[in-house]
Amino acid sequence: MMQKLKIIKKIQRRGSVIAEEGPHAYVSTLPVVDIVKTLHRYKVKAGISNFCGTFVCNHVMYSALHYIARNNLPVICGFIHLPKLSKGKNAVTVEKLLKALKIIITFPGIL
Repeated sequence: MMQKLKIIKKIQRRGSVIAEEGPHAYVSTLPVVDIVKTLHRYKVKAGISNFCGTFVCNHVMYSALHYIARNNLPVICGFIHLPKLSKGKNAVTVEKLLKALKIIITFPGIL
């Protein structure tokens, strides 16, 4: 396990430029505030993070938004992190995740 963590740390992209000709950052074009408010109305725990991390998540979001901007595509884009499944008092179940995903993908303007 420790060896795997060492490998993962080596391939993180902290401080690396993803696209030389691109801006330093992109912001999600999803209506995140409204989506989170709707999730809360349906009693789904959710929050907004302005940090995708320095591993795959950030690279995927930046690359997608950069491609969209460079090609002037009329689409919205963002990154939604789902928690891992868990048990116990505040369990994250498949049913809860599916409920959240259904709310998000049926949100007006998403599809």
